[in-house]
Amino acid sequence: MTPGERFVQIGNATLYLAEWEEVDDLPRPAAIISDPPYGQALKVKMGKRRISKLPGGGKYHPTDRAYPAIQGDDKPFDPSPLLSMADIVALWGAHKFADRLPEGSWLCWDKVPNGMVRLQGDGEAAWLNQRERPLRIFRHLWNGLCIAGGYETRNERVGQAAVPRHHPTQKPVDLMSWTITQARVPQGGLILDPYMGAGSTGIAAVLAGHPFIGIECEPIYFDAACRRIEAAQRQRQLFGAVA
Repeated sequence: MTPGERFVQIGNATLYLAEWEEVDDLPRPAAIISDPPYGQALKVKMGKRRISKLPGGGKYHPTDRAYPAIQGDDKPFDPSPLLSMADIVALWGAHKFADRLPEGSWLCWDKVPNGMVRLQGDGEAAWLNQRERPLRIFRHLWNGLCIAGGYETRNERVGQAAVPRHHPTQKPVDLMSWTITQARVPQGGLILDPYMGAGSTGIAAVLAGHPFIGIECEPIYFDAACRRIEAAQRQRQLFGAVA
C-alpha cells in the first residue's frame, strides 16, 4: 500500500482502495470470485451513463455526476495473473476473453428469463477453473430498472424505493451467492475479489460466512462497497443466516 490508499476492516471483510497488484502480502485465498473489466468500454461508453434517480427526484448515490469510467475497461483483459493465485477461480464476463483462458467449465446468467431480447445481449458467462463440470444457468431478471426479487430489492432501499445500481456493471448479490455455491468454495474459505466494484461478491461472501478480501481502485465504488458490506455484516449478526 502507498500513502493515500485506504484500508478498511468490516467484520471479517478486509477492503482496500488500491490496484490489486499494489497490495502487499495478500494471503492465498481459497477462491477468487470476480467480475473483472474485460474491454467493454472499447465498444460501449460505460462511463457516460448517468446515475439513476429515485421517484420524486432524489438520488440514491451521494453524487450527481456520471458513473466514473471503470479503470482497465478500455483495453483487452489478461486473466493470466489470477489463474494461479487460488485453487478455485471464477471470472464473470469470461465469454469476452475466452481465447485467453485454459480449459474449464462455464456458468451462465440468463438476464431475461421472460423471453425478452436485450440490446447488449441476453446474458453473461463465467469461467470456472474446474474441468468436466456441467454447464449451469442462473435465471434472474436484470434489465435496466426491471430487476427480479433478490438481495437488492429486499434490502437495498432508500426510503420506499429499491436501489437498482451502485455500479454500471454491478452483479446481483444473489448471482454471486450462487457462484460461490457452484464453485464449491469450502466452508469458511477466504474469498478474494481483486476487482470488487460495489461489493456484490463481498456481500455474498459475508452472508455465507466466508472471510473476504476486496480490492477496488475507484473511490466512489469503494465507498459504496464499504456501505453495502457493512450493512450485510449487520444483517448477518441480527439474523445469523444467509439472506
